[in-house]
Amino acid sequence: MEPYRFGFRSLKCLAGVLALFLILGGMAFAQSHTIMDLDSAQTATNKTLTSPTITNPTITGTISGSGTLTNPTITGTISGSPTISSPTITNATMTGATLNGGTVSGATIPGGTISGGSISGTPIDNSVIGGTTPAAGNFTTASFSGALSSTKSCPTGYTRVLAEWCYRTTAISFGEIITTSCTTLPIGTDYGIPATAKIWQPLLTLVIQGGGTAGQASEKVQFYSDSGCTTVLGGDGISQGAFYEAYLPAVNGAAFSSYQYPKLYINGATTIYAKVITTVLPSAAFWTVEIIDSPMFAD
Repeated sequence: MEPYRFGFRSLKCLAGVLALFLILGGMAFAQSHTIMDLDSAQTATNKTLTSPTITNPTITGTISGSGTLTNPTITGTISGSPTISSPTITNATMTGATLNGGTVSGATIPGGTISGGSISGTPIDNSVIGGTTPAAGNFTTASFSGALSSTKSCPTGYTRVLAEWCYRTTAISFGEIITTSCTTLPIGTDYGIPATAKIWQPLLTLVIQGGGTAGQASEKVQFYSDSGCTTVLGGDGISQGAFYEAYLPAVNGAAFSSYQYPKLYINGATTIYAKVITTVLPSAAFWTVEIIDSPMFAD
C-alpha cells in the first residue's frame, strides 16, 4: 500500500504545480495581450489584417499598400499612385491621382488624371482630362483664365490662328455664282471645309452694273441647310439674309463692288445652299453675286 500512497501524493503535488503555472501564465498573458471581442471599442496596434471586409470606416493618418475600401471616410494623406474608382470626393487636395468616374466637388487636383465622372466647383491645375486622343466633351458655364490653344491640325491650305479658327493661306482658283435659284455650295469639296467645322466665313463679292439709269440698288442673299432652300442657316443675316446696297449713277457700264464676310453656322455640313432672295435695281441694271474666297472657319 505504501507505494500506491506515494504515487497518489506525487500526482496531487504535480497537479498543484501545474495549476499554479497556469494561473501565473494567464496573469502574464493578460498583462501583455488583449482579447478582441465583438462589441467593445478596442484599438488594434501593429496588426496585419489579410483580405478583410471593412464597411463604412473612419480612417485617420497615412494609408499605404493596396486594397479596396468600401464607402470610407478618409482624413489624412493617401500616398503613392492610387487609383480611385467612382468616388465622391469633397474638398480634398489630391496630387497625381487617377480618378475613374465618380463625383469630385470642391477639390484641388494638381497633376492628376481624370477620366469620366462629374467635376463640380473644382480647380484643376496642370491635369490631363480624358485620354491622349481628342474626344467630344462639353464644358457648362466654364471660366478660363489665360489664352486657349489647340493642337488640332487644319486641312491643307489652312493654318490655325486661334484655338478654334483656321485661316486660309492658299489662293482659290474659282468661285461660286449665287442666283435667285437655290444654288448648291459643296464647301467641303470646293473650299476644303471639314465635317468638324462649326462656323464658316466666306468672302462674297457683289458687283452692280448699270444700263444708263441712276438709282439705289439693294440685294439680300440667304444661306440654307437643305436643297429646297427652306431651312435657314444660323449666323449673320439669320432672319433677313445678308444685305447689300449701293447707289448707281446714270452711267452706262458703271460697276461698283461690295465685299461681305458673313459668319454662317454650318454645324459640320460640307454642302450648303444659297440664293438671292431680294433684288431692287434701277432699270437695265443687274447684280452679280459670287463667293470668291473662304478666308476662315471655326471648329
